[in-house]
Amino acid sequence: MKLAIFGMFRSGTNFFWWLLSKDSRFKNSYVEPLHPLLLEERKKYRHYEIYNSLPELEKYFSPLFAFNNFVMKREESYPELKAYLDYLIKDDTLIKINRMPFRINWFMKNFPDVKCVGIIRDPRDYAYAHMVNGPWDPIFFNLCAKDKRFMKHFKPLSNEADAVKLLMFWKACLNEMVESGMPLITIEDLNLVGLDIVEKLYDNLGFGVTEEVKGAFSDPDSYSYFWGNNLGHGEVSDTIWSEAIRKTNMEGLINSLGY
Repeated sequence: MKLAIFGMFRSGTNFFWWLLSKDSRFKNSYVEPLHPLLLEERKKYRHYEIYNSLPELEKYFSPLFAFNNFVMKREESYPELKAYLDYLIKDDTLIKINRMPFRINWFMKNFPDVKCVGIIRDPRDYAYAHMVNGPWDPIFFNLCAKDKRFMKHFKPLSNEADAVKLLMFWKACLNEMVESGMPLITIEDLNLVGLDIVEKLYDNLGFGVTEEVKGAFSDPDSYSYFWGNNLGHGEVSDTIWSEAIRKTNMEGLINSLGY
């Protein structure tokens, strides 16, 4: 069993990872392997504890993995990142990665034996979560605005409000996940009918849901709760969202997803 979870920050990726990490068939379970401060953070938080058991981590890890080559084509080469992920992904590995939405096709080419799944959230709730837990750092938006692949759509929005830039980033990330062909779930469905969602996903992937995963749904601990909590974007004026949706040309996309 090898499974990679992809998604955007504040979209439920940690909660989803936490649920699946209860499956003991995953002997290795990693979250945020590209965190630029991973070497320091692993000493503070229990979801990073596994990194403390890796004796050669500093040999393979670089904080630059989060930012360098942030947008990559399928055929591009990044041997240092490939070596690092090879070091982490052994048999029976679960890994959750936020910092490479525009390297998904590169990942799938270089790790063809790893099954992939994406998780998304209502873009307004996603944006609101960033705005209320701010200040939001636009570094990844800016990286896209400088890349020729996204410059046309991102650069004209560089001076817009955070809500506009966050929705534009969300839209681009979703397109990458959709184009990759990976199965997608939503945090909303995971909160409402989580076990059904995971059972269907596991059937799709050729796994079978264990009692451990079922137990995680019936008895989540306080550590996991905030990851699955779905904040409401209604705290922000509808006018702000309407303007952001108009400027990013997302109305049809949002409606098609049932948001």
